[in-house]
Amino acid sequence: MNSERAAELLGNHQIDRDRDSIERRYYQTRELTPLASTLAQLAYALDAYGSPINYARRRRLFTEATLTFDTGTYAQICLRHGWRPGQQARLRLLRWYLLRLLTGESPPAPADAPHDFAVHCNDLRFHIPPQLREFLLAQARVHLTRHGLDEPVVWEPPTSWVSNVTWPGTGPDQIDAHTFREALANSRAINDACTALAISREHVRLCCDSTGITATAPSATIGKNPVPDTATRSDVLAPERL
Repeated sequence: MNSERAAELLGNHQIDRDRDSIERRYYQTRELTPLASTLAQLAYALDAYGSPINYARRRRLFTEATLTFDTGTYAQICLRHGWRPGQQARLRLLRWYLLRLLTGESPPAPADAPHDFAVHCNDLRFHIPPQLREFLLAQARVHLTRHGLDEPVVWEPPTSWVSNVTWPGTGPDQIDAHTFREALANSRAINDACTALAISREHVRLCCDSTGITATAPSATIGKNPVPDTATRSDVLAPERL
């Protein structure tokens, strides 16, 4: 059985794109044996130790149609931090991120999403403020509790499950958190962070997802409301205006 047919049995229906991307980006000039060894070791470890998350069950329960979103709390968070709450396009992105947390995979774009939806999704992973990410994690926990699921929101297999394999690039546990945070703070775009850290885009996104550290600069995805100057604020808050 080839990898495409095996992947479909494991619930990955985007195998053509995923496998092609991995081989093209990282293994074009490398031997594929380490990758095959890693997958085999992870499979054996999962058989032996299991996973604290039943992803198949989650993907049945949580879909775009069944997902709920607390727009009231979201609006309060935006007001507290001076963020633009956005319209339907912003809510689509946040629901996509929430579904990604719950299912452990990148869900397809909604039917009414624009052609550049994937670009904004990646920008959100890079720029999402910590307070907004915590809100989405809390939303995910609400969904799990509603269905009586005692599972962590996210999970990664221990690195000890795989041995004698050299991964391409730098892993999250090999990057100093302070250095990573500084690089993101000084980067206007993800490519700037790639240059500063000497790692690929996917490594930057992996670190953002796994550590929760993201760029603090406003972006097209999460924008700051313009702050009026002192004279304007004084005029608006003058006793006669109040």
